[in-house]
Amino acid sequence: MSAIEYAMNRVEEAESLTLPSMLLSDRPDLSAIVAAAMNNQESEESPPEETTDTEGSLINLPILKPTLADFFNLKERLGLNKDSEDAAEGSEDAGDAEEGEEEENILVAEIKAQLQGQLEEQLSGLPSMIFSEAVNQIIEQMNEALEKISVGRDVLAGMWKDATELIDYRNLTLNQAQAFFGVAFVDHEVSISQCSTLEAKFKEQTLGSFEFPVEFKIRVSNARIEMQGGRIKQIHVEASLGTGSLSLGENPLLEIPEMSFPLGSIHLGAGVPVG
Repeated sequence: MSAIEYAMNRVEEAESLTLPSMLLSDRPDLSAIVAAAMNNQESEESPPEETTDTEGSLINLPILKPTLADFFNLKERLGLNKDSEDAAEGSEDAGDAEEGEEEENILVAEIKAQLQGQLEEQLSGLPSMIFSEAVNQIIEQMNEALEKISVGRDVLAGMWKDATELIDYRNLTLNQAQAFFGVAFVDHEVSISQCSTLEAKFKEQTLGSFEFPVEFKIRVSNARIEMQGGRIKQIHVEASLGTGSLSLGENPLLEIPEMSFPLGSIHLGAGVPVG
């Protein structure tokens, strides 16, 4: 996998990416929320208890570990998530297929045909069975590559950690190692691009290698972080819209138009160092 390339665009015209920060330990209501979240760090799949902010609005953000695999949902789009339950319900639901599902099946066929077509260009003369296996390998590797890109750690924190405004806060948190600082952001977009090299093999022999470029953009609203000891420890995003595309070499495979992509609260464990 190549290094992730970043770009940022502020949706609002603002002089700074960040809004005024605060020392959370000076706010009993907020420090209690932070302490509760940290206590839940070992069980990240359990949702936090509902709390209210200073204006009385409900804070009930789910704790997630979203990756680009969750956004592109490639396995489901390619029909790789079907299990015995699907088979059991097949006869019952056969007559209920919607037009949208038929269109998605056509899309799946086009994606697989394009993958196989590029393999055939490199490997003309091999049996179709080998091509089919190679296509399955490439699809699995595509999903694995997407699972390795964390939206919280690699996309958002990966961009924010080098922001000048956060570097200014780093020394504050280093001087008070046990204190949490809350920093809020203006609405903005973060874009990334990343490329992986995928390989199809048969009996340990490499049949071909393919570039897999990924483009992803996310617009975040009402985003804030908690910093401690010079690190981003937690991310909270109340609203986000994502869009992206996948390609095989120079050929587009899948484009996702702008859609809601809930993030909620994301705990970063030991944290992402700023600067």
